[in-house]
Amino acid sequence: ACGGTHVARTGEIGLIHGLKTERLKRGTRVHFLTGGRARADYADKHAIVTRLATALTCSASEVPAAFERVQAELAAVRRDLARHEEAALDREAATLADRAAKTGGRVVVQFLPGRTIDALKGLAFRLTTEPGRVALLATTGERTQFVFARSDDSTANLKPALDQALTAIGGGKGGGTRVVQGGGAAAAPADVERALELARAAVEG
Repeated sequence: ACGGTHVARTGEIGLIHGLKTERLKRGTRVHFLTGGRARADYADKHAIVTRLATALTCSASEVPAAFERVQAELAAVRRDLARHEEAALDREAATLADRAAKTGGRVVVQFLPGRTIDALKGLAFRLTTEPGRVALLATTGERTQFVFARSDDSTANLKPALDQALTAIGGGKGGGTRVVQGGGAAAAPADVERALELARAAVEG
């Protein structure tokens, strides 16, 4: 810890703060700070612990337990949110299916701006649990994304439909079988709607 200066006494080094050790093939690497750097490190960590204790309304020694409690609460909130999101997708899929049934169509076409690709997949899977159903879904944001799906018993070939949609927005390749997806750069809503209609024509044709 003297840094090769061969001090006469350890007091010349000052504070020695061991940070961590690493096992190596031929020994152990020791990470440490000394002198002013060690004091600055202690000061920084003390400030961090103080801020955390203030935010968590507890003493410094209670910070670890309080942090674990917050993590557990956050995990519970995320589970609740996931359940609500799943239920919302169930309701949305039922609404879209009912709307398609009233028009006598087997193809559900829906443009959902601002939705995540996971939400589109969730809706597509739900919609195609019914026999003979095809779902053609799209969203826009930073990118335009398509998710097309068919029921297990459907013989619809979704690849040509996806190719038509991607070509309409200048997008790249997509892939899949029962569920196909692909996308491209952000496109205008009118272009996405046109892409979906081309995909519908490819499926129905």
